[in-house]
Amino acid sequence: MNQLQEIMDWYQTAVDALRVTTRVVGRGGAGILTARHIFRDLPANESLARLGMAGEQLNNLNILAMVAVFERLLRDYVVSIVQSRFQAPGEIETRIAENIQADAEFWNFSNRLVDVFANVPADLRGRVKQFIDFRNWVAHARHAAASPEPAPINVAPKDAHRVLTAFLLQAGLV
Repeated sequence: MNQLQEIMDWYQTAVDALRVTTRVVGRGGAGILTARHIFRDLPANESLARLGMAGEQLNNLNILAMVAVFERLLRDYVVSIVQSRFQAPGEIETRIAENIQADAEFWNFSNRLVDVFANVPADLRGRVKQFIDFRNWVAHARHAAASPEPAPINVAPKDAHRVLTAFLLQAGLV
């Protein structure tokens, strides 16, 4: 199974759980919410606000997870090419392969690594780079103490899944 699809599956489960919880809280939750639930003692409007924030965080974490898995797939593919080219090598070839593999881990993801896949249309690579920028914002800039930057783009998890999967298909990785 495509690893991006696995992420979308858990994401959809969590989204459904949020919807059900929102419905329960919206109806008062009588007999359903127990002392184990944080929503039992909170006013409904505060509970619904928390659920809304949780939904936003879930969307962000979904995209972060998909882009991280996508990045690892690209890096692993590049390394596998190097390994296949240097089968049964001598000492010099081994050192060359090791250095290329180590260097590939530090290639700039949005500029260098994505653009290695020239067989993928430029507009699709550009869309992927937008998702990478969003992932970086989620992971780093969003929580910056001094005036956090706004999100670079508005990203929906289903769009990210569709675009990242299309890239992997075009590149021949799935």
